[in-house]
Amino acid sequence: GAEEASSTCAVSPEGAGAALPQAWKTASLAEKGTIGSEGTALLLRLGALIGTTDKPGQSELLSSELRRLDQLYQSAKEKRERCAPLYRAVGAFAGFAVFILAV
Repeated sequence: GAEEASSTCAVSPEGAGAALPQAWKTASLAEKGTIGSEGTALLLRLGALIGTTDKPGQSELLSSELRRLDQLYQSAKEKRERCAPLYRAVGAFAGFAVFILAV
């Protein structure tokens, strides 16, 4: 019935019919390379806690996790800004090396 339909998630063929917590875990782990281990941990924690408290508790949970997500974003942004000159220099050097080898 409606209860059964709300407890399943068909996000992909391999996740068809999986319970929402398992589908959430599978999707979170699939993104580990993209969002890193801290981001994956945040998503796994969020998936485990969603729906376990009343409305005010959920609101506080989401606010807390949103703050943590913002911290992760700021950290990643700072790292990108620190490393960008290095990546540009390595890219230019690699291009120059390929040019020298081609000539």
